[in-house]
Parts: sequence; structure tokens; C-alpha cells
Amino acid sequence: MYLQSFRLPGEAQKIDRFMLKFAERYMHNNPSTLFANADTAYILAFSVIMLNTDAHNKNMKQKKMTKVEFVKNNRGINDGKDLPEDFLGEIYDEIQNNEIKMKDEIQEPQPAATGALASVGRDLQKEAYFTQSENMSSKTEALLKAMTRQQKRGAVNDQFYSASRLEHVQFMFEVAWMPFLAGISGSLQETDDMDVVNLCLDGLKSAIKIVCLFDLELERNAFVTTLAKFTVLNNVAEMKPKNVEAIKSLFEIAVSDGNNLKANWKDVLTCVSQLERMQLISSGMDVPDQK
Repeated sequence: MYLQSFRLPGEAQKIDRFMLKFAERYMHNNPSTLFANADTAYILAFSVIMLNTDAHNKNMKQKKMTKVEFVKNNRGINDGKDLPEDFLGEIYDEIQNNEIKMKDEIQEPQPAATGALASVGRDLQKEAYFTQSENMSSKTEALLKAMTRQQKRGAVNDQFYSASRLEHVQFMFEVAWMPFLAGISGSLQETDDMDVVNLCLDGLKSAIKIVCLFDLELERNAFVTTLAKFTVLNNVAEMKPKNVEAIKSLFEIAVSDGNNLKANWKDVLTCVSQLERMQLISSGMDVPDQK
């Protein structure tokens, strides 16, 4: 309902600010909600958008997200705790059965018309854009299939092209960062194989370097908070070697890219505070629970 009332801008940073304000206002108007804070509403809102895209976008060819995977992806988002599985399950079922569509995506029945009348009420520019997008997608898929056939025959094209400008990386990353994050975080959640863990952590660190370099606020927040979540310092009983490595990786990012972390310094300082609290407890001091 919120997003139906106006047209979002195209810039990721502006979208992020709109969603942050939405989450803050939602918490203000719903004080008895299950959510611990506005961050929970903010993260879950994006999670629902990703689920809707995964479930109903016909261009998404890979295996669809299951209810178990959706629940797992949202673990720990409620200030370190889990939202009720029944609640997340209801969201999953609702999205699967009722696709979220914007008003301008819903095609109303039109009476028969010819000539100029056929275009009344239609966004011709948008239709042209989607047509071109479909053509690009089809051509890319055909090209990849052709490359696969060539590789099977041993005829591999070894010609590469170097980008002429550094900014090319930014545009590529803005398009692909969500699948990157989903692939890395999913593997890191599932495995205890330290070789795989180290590859995943290297991926997170490299992604954070990219988002810091180009000052991509939304993407930086997503990758840093994901890395911070894997430190599990809020539940030491579940800590494994991979979580210790996640702590080290977060501190490495603070040292190497601290000048560009901006608001995400909060995640680093929270980690430092939790470690300090653990040290005080281990020394025998009576430390109250953190709020």
C-alpha cells in the first residue's frame, strides 16, 4: 500500500531511505508488533520483495526458494532473535498465492480498439523498455548456450576485453549484488567446511570493498550486517570456528575500509562491545544483559 501511493526513484540510496522511513513509521504506528525494532521491519520488507521476485518473475530460471529456505534466510533479523516460523510461513504462503503487483503492472480489460485509441491508457515507453529487456535476456541466454556448446567441442574463445573505466564495476555490481549475497550467505549458513567458509568470507570482504569504493549505501548495509550476523556474538553457545573467522573478517574490514563504513561502524562497535562483555564475564565479573 505504501509503494502504491507514489513512484519510487531509480537510485538505490533514495530507495533505501524511503524504506528506512517506512520501517520507522511502521514501528511507531504498531508498538505491539512482533518486531524488536525498525531494523526488523526494514530487513523483512526487503526479504518479502526478494521472495516476490523469486516466486513470480518469469526470468528467474533457477530453483525457486522454498518455505524452509525463506525462514532460514530470515533467522536472527529480530535484533539477533528469530521471528516465529508460523508468522514467516504465512508470509511465504501469501506471496506464493498472491503476487504483489504495482497498479501500473496490472492489465485492466480493455474494449476493442484500433489505431490511436489502442494506445490510450498505456505506458508505451514502459512497454518498449520491457520489450527491449526481454530481447536482451533472450540474446544473452542464446549466447551463453552457444558458448557452452563451443566449450564442449573444445572450441573455447580465449579473447577477453578489458574495461576502460573503473565505474563499470559499479553498474555491474548494482545489478548482481542480491544473487551474490544470497549465494554467499546461504553457503556460509549451511557449511562448516573451513575451505568453503574462507571462500565465502573472502567474497563478503571483496563485496564490502566494492560497495565502500563506490559509496553504495544500501549494498554496504546489506553485506556488512550479513557479516556481522555470522559472528553470533549474541549467542556464544552456538559459536563455531566459522563464526570466529567471521569476527576476524569484520575487524579486517574495519581496519582496511573503516574510512568508508559510515553508519555501518555501528555493527563493528557492537561486535567490539560484545567481545568486551564476554571477556569481563570470563574474568568473573557480574555483567548485566545488554539491551
